[in-house]
Amino acid sequence: MPEIDWDQLLLYALELGLAAAAGGLVGMQRAFRGKSAGLRTHILICVGSAVFMQVSRELSPTGTAFADPGRIAAQVVTGVGFLGAGTIIRSGFTVAGLTSAATIWTVSGLGLAAGAELWSILAVGTLVSLATLELLSWRLFFGNRSTRAYYFEFVGEAAMDDLFADLRGRGAQVSMVGFRRKQDAGLGVEVMIRWPEHKLAGLEEEVVKNDQVLRISPAKKR
Repeated sequence: MPEIDWDQLLLYALELGLAAAAGGLVGMQRAFRGKSAGLRTHILICVGSAVFMQVSRELSPTGTAFADPGRIAAQVVTGVGFLGAGTIIRSGFTVAGLTSAATIWTVSGLGLAAGAELWSILAVGTLVSLATLELLSWRLFFGNRSTRAYYFEFVGEAAMDDLFADLRGRGAQVSMVGFRRKQDAGLGVEVMIRWPEHKLAGLEEEVVKNDQVLRISPAKKR
């Protein structure tokens, strides 16, 4: 039976413990926000990445002829990318899960830092990740915005350009989804508009007063 190196064992436990703490802090924030990828998911990804880094170091110890401690750890970046992609869901006009995918990818990097004994990178990376998730948000800069899908019918392209230019000039984000020519030379357009909720609430009432707009109605989700 091989002799146990208790000092090395303690070091590995410390690395995995710090990885669990870093992943847990990010996971707690996601769980608090009600996201599907929460505490346990982020801890396991972070710890798993640290284990891969430890294995990679052991298989390629410094000073050997083929020393390359990053050869296994490098595959974590690709592998976790596929895992994160599984959290992205598209429903109609809405895409959800992008931030969760990004946090999964980020905590894998934190785990690699823990497994490589890069304590400063681990600490700063964890703090920056938490600050980004908790302090920075679209609401902080743009207020409480919502996205709605609308169907418009215009008398012509000039009327469409004028209305959308006016909305963009007032801070709305207008994204065209599709359009079709009508037999009466009119133009039917589907768009997504991102704007503060109180402004979207009065959009239809405002637009119907424009004689260049023949129709406005909520668009059906595809």
